[in-house]
Amino acid sequence: MLRTVAQAMTEEVVRIDMDTRIEEIIERFRSTGFRHALVIEEGAAVGVISDRDVLRHVSPFVGKMGERNMDRTTLTRRAHQVMTRKLISVGPDSPAVEAAMLMHKHYISCVPVVNADGECVGIFTWRNAIAFAADVLGGKETAGGAGAGDGAGSKAA
Repeated sequence: MLRTVAQAMTEEVVRIDMDTRIEEIIERFRSTGFRHALVIEEGAAVGVISDRDVLRHVSPFVGKMGERNMDRTTLTRRAHQVMTRKLISVGPDSPAVEAAMLMHKHYISCVPVVNADGECVGIFTWRNAIAFAADVLGGKETAGGAGAGDGAGSKAA
């Protein structure tokens, strides 16, 4: 039996709302060590923001000697202005390899894990995919199920 997404995902997820400012998102990334945040509205995931999305929308002069007021105002942008809205998600019982293939096919670095009730129960990131692949290639994945040490507990979601 192949390992499921639930066995390889990160359960802890950074959740923000549509009006969270980029400045706060940056601080949440720093304090949690995560690289992705799910934008939640009325209990459902409606978008995702990665550290790369933040970098694309913040002036490179913020925090530098040449910083101007207009550079600093890029930190006041809201989550809904920079998030990816077209979510591709998987269920917790989906095969982990399927989640990894979706990420590869769509050039994305994570997929939210959503249960049958539409609740986000975790996130499957490229780091989870690498840990899963390492386990499979290292022989920890057997025909009878997943081996120990899935490495999915990394805080770098």
